[in-house]
Amino acid sequence: MQQNITFRKSPPSLESLSDGQIVFAMEPNKGVCMYTRQAGQIWLTEFNNKRSVKALDNIKVRGDSTFDRKLTANTLEARNLSYNKFTDYRMFGHNFKYNLAIASIFLPWQTAAENTGPDMDDDRNALLVPFRMTLYKLLFRSDRISAYTANITFSLVKQDERDQVEDTVASYRYIGGLTEDGTHTINSSDWILEPSYDSPTVEVGNKVGLKMTPEIDPAGDISWYITSVWKIEVDLS
Repeated sequence: MQQNITFRKSPPSLESLSDGQIVFAMEPNKGVCMYTRQAGQIWLTEFNNKRSVKALDNIKVRGDSTFDRKLTANTLEARNLSYNKFTDYRMFGHNFKYNLAIASIFLPWQTAAENTGPDMDDDRNALLVPFRMTLYKLLFRSDRISAYTANITFSLVKQDERDQVEDTVASYRYIGGLTEDGTHTINSSDWILEPSYDSPTVEVGNKVGLKMTPEIDPAGDISWYITSVWKIEVDLS
């Protein structure tokens, strides 16, 4: 059997092999390959070291495929796409116009009217969470304020299902001026989490709300432009 194994510099052809013969050769873009001829056909097995990168011009899979790690593609085309679980990112506008004081207000979700009520029992104050949601980013800016350099605290709050208690999940104290019409961004990692939470996340069935509390009244009927971006773990199963 040992005498039937040979090594070549280039891949063999069907005509150059006899039945049962085994040939090892270096195949471009594949590495070392083993070839054998059986029943008038060439059979191929590839061998790669762990550090090698395999490049294939075309690949066709007739059955199911599973990727344990990330799949990266320059262009992804699907003729029949079916999935039950995926991650999506959604944006919500919370714009409003109001003469702020130093009391907390809820940011609106469905209307352009804020609410200074003390709790979340108002349809402007909260969104009913359909899937697990994590506050990925909060952006805000205002009309130019001539001399407002006080701080503003933003809070992420929720009401659990079958519960009317308002729980604070996380907060962020913005320190700086708002005089130059600039956009200010609060990233997910910027939030200060309450002890029982490890991320600014709310679960299915919760009511979620966003609050802002100025430390000094900025005065004037001012427009606020606020957008929240959420990472949403969609599960349709």
